[in-house]
Amino acid sequence: MAVERYRAGATTREIAKTFGIHHERIGKVLRDAGVRLRRSGMTDIEIDEAVLLYEQGWSLAPIGAKLGSNALTVRDRLRERGVRIRAPHERVR
Repeated sequence: MAVERYRAGATTREIAKTFGIHHERIGKVLRDAGVRLRRSGMTDIEIDEAVLLYEQGWSLAPIGAKLGSNALTVRDRLRERGVRIRAPHERVR
């Protein structure tokens, strides 16, 4: 059922909400079923906000938590926007 819903256009978050589980678990189920996952569900507005927060000194994990994503997805979307990711020793304190 999850595979059919995903192929019909539902997001992993929508499917996860239906089943009452985390969206990353749905992603694993879909990958295990051989489904190629679509790009992250972050909207352009969320990515814009992530860019602003990162430029204000926020780190990736807190941005992800605020926007309902994870740090790696945030990092990938920032890189796609041309944002240079800080090295660990460059973190704003």
